[in-house]
Amino acid sequence: MRFPGWAYDLLMLPLELLFLRRMRRRLLSGLPARTLELGAGTGANLARRPQGSGLLVAVDPNLTFLESAKKHAQGMALVCARAEELPFRPHSFEAVVETLVFCSVRDPDAALAEARRVLVPGGQMRMLDHVRAPGRILGWLQDRLTPGWSRVFDGCRLNREIYACVERQGFRVERRDCKARGAIEELALRNL
Repeated sequence: MRFPGWAYDLLMLPLELLFLRRMRRRLLSGLPARTLELGAGTGANLARRPQGSGLLVAVDPNLTFLESAKKHAQGMALVCARAEELPFRPHSFEAVVETLVFCSVRDPDAALAEARRVLVPGGQMRMLDHVRAPGRILGWLQDRLTPGWSRVFDGCRLNREIYACVERQGFRVERRDCKARGAIEELALRNL
């Protein structure tokens, strides 16, 4: 199911007001000159990028969302593409950033491999995602809700374990912060 951009923004508004805006600002601060955003969505990160941000290109596979993101994309290129198949040359970017994307990519390992491919050696990747919580009760609840949730919310999986994918793809983890009883994870990675 594809949501119209306004419906997605309305659905996310309570989370944006509670904590996501603050987390986005931290994620986007100090980005280098050539930064790629995976999963631009309706442009929430684009609207919050700091003045002089290096965020230059954003991709998303959802044309409806990209249309909504245009209003926040002054001076940027928006490209319709999946994270697993990026249309860029190797070593094109100094940083890759994503927010709430890896819960819904079809193949997170392929998406991370593509991120590494387009990053310069030593480039950074910053991630902010909801993940499967380590706690027995919350993790169990996420497992039970995911099949129906995924059908309604365009493939979003509440119980994806992103950190294991990061380890398999060979990034160096520079920072890992877990919040909300482990259901939200912020990662700062380095491309080796």
